[in-house]
Amino acid sequence: MSSDASAANLCASSEKNSSPANTWLPLLHLQSQCARYLEKDEQSPFLILENSDSIGPDELGAKWAFLHTHFSPGKDDNIRFLLAILDLIQHHDDDPINPARVLAIYITIDSKCTSAVERQAERKMG
Repeated sequence: MSSDASAANLCASSEKNSSPANTWLPLLHLQSQCARYLEKDEQSPFLILENSDSIGPDELGAKWAFLHTHFSPGKDDNIRFLLAILDLIQHHDDDPINPARVLAIYITIDSKCTSAVERQAERKMG
């Protein structure tokens, strides 16, 4: 088995194009965001880590930071993460998409974009 195939086995998603770079570390704040937007039967975008359902902030640096460094799974609650959640919702085949939860994700994306623009403007002024 190639190392890419072995690495793909760490991915919670069953998508054929899953790779660690298209997943996220199972950090508590990211899991909380997923619980907010995903239904229980929808797959999560998290890596499957042995003996760890979720990672607290202290454990990231101590135990799992090498994964982010070498395999590039996400670790931040950013626009890329929210777009991955939208992608999971889009590819969930069972039920029609609930527009309210999709709209909630887009509102969060808009908020993050607006905050970034405001921070950039503040830096230019000060």
